[in-house]
Amino acid sequence: MNKTFETLENLLKKDERFVSQDGKVMRNAVYEASNKMDEKLLSLLMSDEKIKEIFFKKVNDVYVYDKQKLNFVINNRQMLPNSYTRYKQDIGLVNSKDDYISATNDVVLSFPFKDCVLEFDSTDPDQKREEVFYNEILAHDEIDHLFSPKVLSNAKSVNKAGEKDIATFSEDSNLLIKGNNLLAMYSLLPKYKGKIKLMYWDILYNTDSDHVPYADSFKHSSWLVMMKNRLEVAKQLLRNDGVICLQCDDNEMAYLKVLCDELFGRENVFNCICVKMSDASGPKMAHINKKFPKLKEYIIMCKIGDININKVTEKKTKWDDEYRNFFDLPDELLLKIKNRNITENEVKEVNDKLQDSVISLEEAFQKNSIKNDDKLNFCIANAHKIARSSNSVTVQREVEKLENVQDNMLIKYNDNYIFVKTNYDKTAKTPRVQYVFASDTMNVPLCDLWTEINTSFNSEGGVVLKNGQKPEKLLYYIISALSNINDIVLDAYFGTGTTGAVAMKMGRRFIGIEQLDSHVELAKTRLKNVIDGDETGISKVVDWKGGGSFVYCELKKLNENYIESIKQANTKEELNIIWNKMGETGFISCFANKNKIDEILQDVDNSELDLDSFKKLLIEILDKNQLYVNHEDIQDVDFKVSDEDKKFTESFYNVK
Repeated sequence: MNKTFETLENLLKKDERFVSQDGKVMRNAVYEASNKMDEKLLSLLMSDEKIKEIFFKKVNDVYVYDKQKLNFVINNRQMLPNSYTRYKQDIGLVNSKDDYISATNDVVLSFPFKDCVLEFDSTDPDQKREEVFYNEILAHDEIDHLFSPKVLSNAKSVNKAGEKDIATFSEDSNLLIKGNNLLAMYSLLPKYKGKIKLMYWDILYNTDSDHVPYADSFKHSSWLVMMKNRLEVAKQLLRNDGVICLQCDDNEMAYLKVLCDELFGRENVFNCICVKMSDASGPKMAHINKKFPKLKEYIIMCKIGDININKVTEKKTKWDDEYRNFFDLPDELLLKIKNRNITENEVKEVNDKLQDSVISLEEAFQKNSIKNDDKLNFCIANAHKIARSSNSVTVQREVEKLENVQDNMLIKYNDNYIFVKTNYDKTAKTPRVQYVFASDTMNVPLCDLWTEINTSFNSEGGVVLKNGQKPEKLLYYIISALSNINDIVLDAYFGTGTTGAVAMKMGRRFIGIEQLDSHVELAKTRLKNVIDGDETGISKVVDWKGGGSFVYCELKKLNENYIESIKQANTKEELNIIWNKMGETGFISCFANKNKIDEILQDVDNSELDLDSFKKLLIEILDKNQLYVNHEDIQDVDFKVSDEDKKFTESFYNVK
């Protein structure tokens, strides 16, 4: 090994944070500390004169650290040929530069033209789309105030009485924010850090069927960086007992799982739910000779601390033919047995009746004149009277102790009364001796395979988003299991507002973030319908009668206004007009050469740029630090923040 490398490695081993259990330097741990300008690491490097000379430059008696040089050295295989990532047992995801995604500080911003997140049908591989989705990767050095809290504008309160402008924010309000979800979540941090119990995100699936011209095709590494950016701030918003649920499909599930392992810790990625999201029909069946049609999606669940999952059960939709013994006894008597209120005399009475009261289910149908179409309803209504026999060695031993036996009996067992059959097969190794009633097994605990969710609905909440709207029952399961009354549920991909609708109906508070105008309007309409007593979705299950309210507001736009104008332009001439306005008033990136761009665009009609490329160019040269007005600039007259917006923003951030 190179002498310098050896010196550096020995130096790094002095800090236990950088050393694995088997004594190896953990490359990624050093990499992260270097990027954070970790004071302890810098002191360590400066403690050796030779190392200090390599990685520090003296300028006017001040030592300047060259982190890029250290990062290059620690990534050199000669330096650490057998080193581990910080996550010793994990697969490391890398970007196109072979840098670990978990260590990069790049940020991906997305600017939707039309929606390719929720509208596409991920089950149709042949579907053609014309959506355009602009994405930009910003290096860490380009980011200045990007994550600063933003000014909030156009605030309104919506309840049963209607919609009205407001200047103050109530702490217990539901909230719908219009704006970029990454920047909106950073704006939530001052108020909601460590307060969110549950997040559900129906994320961008990043499928080839989108036909979207992403930068770097937006495939894998860029998409993962985008998710990493959002998950990092999500972790800060979650409570210690909080959970985030990420819904995706096969295209990125494996990659997303590894990313979550790295960000949350592998032990904290506690479930991957498989959900049946479609049926074996339609266009997906056209290629059945090439691959098995995809019916499922996944929900990856991550936590940051100890959690408690509420028990959720599913009702069986099919009758189990094993339950074929009918106990023709009065309901009052059966209820006494279940509630342990039965007396010894009543036990004798039951046993006397049992000789003629245990009949087959078919006999019960005949006795009660039940037709074929009504059999299932009859079984469900009488599940407390219908039983199957089950094996139990310990119950068998109790039966064998009985002196006066009859074919069917009620006996005392572990301070409870149970029904048993004594005419069981004595030659069987595990004879069926105990009766188990269908009512005790009609509701089965929810596990990690969800197959009973109906996705074939026309609309819920009075709005329609074909192939993108998630069923309320799906959110009902998630919210029931992972939150409690008055907890806050956050959806950063709010779409048509399914999460907010279900949260309101279940007594939770919600925060929704959505960027697209069309989806914001759908979500507002839906939430108003919920307030007015919407009867669709889970309304009957939770006995929803209406009520509640929510607050709507927007991140106050700055350069985002230009982006929207660019997206809506239909000709190059329109774009050229926008460019001239940008040159006068817009905040153009310091990396853009305005004179060169003027030269390129001089002859618009003859320019080699097509319309989409022209749009992409103009979006890229805008300063992304100025997409929205920062809270710190609220008093700057150039940003024209109204008095109402100032009052609401200060109220939201609780600034005195």
